Amino acid sequence: MVTHGPAVSAKRFLDIEAALRWAYRDELPKRQHGGRYDTRKLTAGSMSRLAAADDERPADQREPGFPAALGDPHPDSIIIESAVKHLGDWTGYRFGADRMDALTSDLPLAIDPAVVAIEAIAAMSGTVTINARMATRPKWSSDKPTARWTVGPNGKPKVLLDEIFVQVIDGRGRVFYEPAREPLAPDAIFYRETIACRSIRKDLYREGAYCPILWRPDPVRLLSERAEHCAWHVALEILSAELEGQLGALAVLSPAAAWAPWLSSHEDIHGQPPELFVGLREAPYRCETREQVAAKRRMAQRRTLHEREETRQPPARQGVRGIRGLS
Repeated sequence: MVTHGPAVSAKRFLDIEAALRWAYRDELPKRQHGGRYDTRKLTAGSMSRLAAADDERPADQREPGFPAALGDPHPDSIIIESAVKHLGDWTGYRFGADRMDALTSDLPLAIDPAVVAIEAIAAMSGTVTINARMATRPKWSSDKPTARWTVGPNGKPKVLLDEIFVQVIDGRGRVFYEPAREPLAPDAIFYRETIACRSIRKDLYREGAYCPILWRPDPVRLLSERAEHCAWHVALEILSAELEGQLGALAVLSPAAAWAPWLSSHEDIHGQPPELFVGLREAPYRCETREQVAAKRRMAQRRTLHEREETRQPPARQGVRGIRGLS
């Protein structure tokens, strides 16, 4: 006699981004107040019915998306949460060369982008958790920084000069600083200060004068947003690799989101058929038999003859009363 054990449901293939949202929005919150449904809002009869329905299936074989109303979180969600917490082990790492180039493309920067990248990678665990709970993605902007003149109090472009002030001691022993007019001595005491530069005459300024440029939007802010998005995508790739074969009811897939959406060549792959099936999808609509081509030609000829006959027929004459609108 052959005995059959309980049938184990097949694994559900799910994008890692969707799996994170399922874990943090549907399963892990059940640890609050004893379950997803607050027991203070349930009657004794409804609680007993929910518990009886959930007891019919073992806890380790529950379908994702249909958890027990008053049970513990799904075991897969606990494993996912543990993997997210271990993202902190990547603190101190930085992006590869290709991702660093994508971060700094078309951005005029005066800071080291590697520092921003290291900070974004160190915060991967928090970034993944927040976006999974909110069902969002890290924001980014497609705007390109544009240079603008810095306007002064008079409404005109501001002109500055990095002036050098040298320490001078007068005959009474008083110490003061004055602008340097000659080359500095090796033992001179001086400091630099940015001051407003007046024009010598129209459109003529001292040597070394410059107009500060203001970039809008701020390139540093755009760099921080891009680094956060890249770190979030890297975290999804790490999680999809670490969770492969570790879950009981889910089989996570690599992220479908673009890792650099501000680049025109990087787009989400959601909704796009694999290249393997492109020919199979388009071939039945492009290949026609001889009979089909001949049938289309005959229909076109009939339509042309019908239009010619309509143009040859003279218009029907109307009587005097009909023309004048009389009955």
